[in-house]
Order: sequence, then C-alpha cells, then structure tokens
Amino acid sequence: MSKVSEHVATQIHKAAHEHHTQMAKSARTKATLFRAMHKEAGMSADTQSSQSRMADALDHEADLHDQYAAHHLAAKEACEKAARDSLNKLVPDQVRGVLPTYPDVTAVTRAGQPPMPEKPNVPPEFAHLFEISDD
Repeated sequence: MSKVSEHVATQIHKAAHEHHTQMAKSARTKATLFRAMHKEAGMSADTQSSQSRMADALDHEADLHDQYAAHHLAAKEACEKAARDSLNKLVPDQVRGVLPTYPDVTAVTRAGQPPMPEKPNVPPEFAHLFEISDD
C-alpha cells in the first residue's frame, strides 16, 4: 500500500498536470480556429470584433492552464522528492525491545486452547533471533 504523498504525486498531480496541458492545447486550437474563421469570412483585422476578443480570451485561458500545469508538475516532483527523502531517513537498527513482566497481568487462554508454554516454541535454527543479549 502506498503512502499518501506517493498517491498524491502519482495520481492527483500527474492527472491534473495532464488535464491542464490538454485544456491549454484545446484552448489554443479554439483560438486559432476563431482567428481562421474571422479571416475566412473576409472580415477586417479589427481587434475589437467578437471573434478576435474570443480568440484573445481563449489564449488567456490557455496561458492559465499552462500555469496550472506547471504548478502541478512542480508539486508532483516535490511530492516524489518528499517520498524519496522519507525513505532515505529510515535507518535499520538493532534495537530490540524487551517487555517487562507485570506481576498483576497474566495471559488467559481461551477454551480449548493448548496451555501457554513457559518457553516459546521456536525452531532451533531461529532461536538466535529471539535471544536477549545485554550488549
């Protein structure tokens, strides 16, 4: 199971980056089509016509989507770096915890369960894993 930062990086930010990249491409295509329609209709190169204003608005929309795509790409890389850094911080150690024996606490077996052994049932080849050392 992956961590939240990995999920955010690989799923959310990656998908958002791809979405905004496609939206910017689509808006630029629409702006080009509006300009082509304006030109094909034989209209003057008036920048105040509705087609020109629509093309300019679509260019602005494409610029916004490019900014959002860049933001999500940077956030994706930041999340991936955070996931890598957190993995590098994990250092295996040889710390072994020894639980104290509490005098008032006793294990109670269930009905039909075999009695609890005094010594753990560990095969000899694995006994060294369960030894308690004072060093």
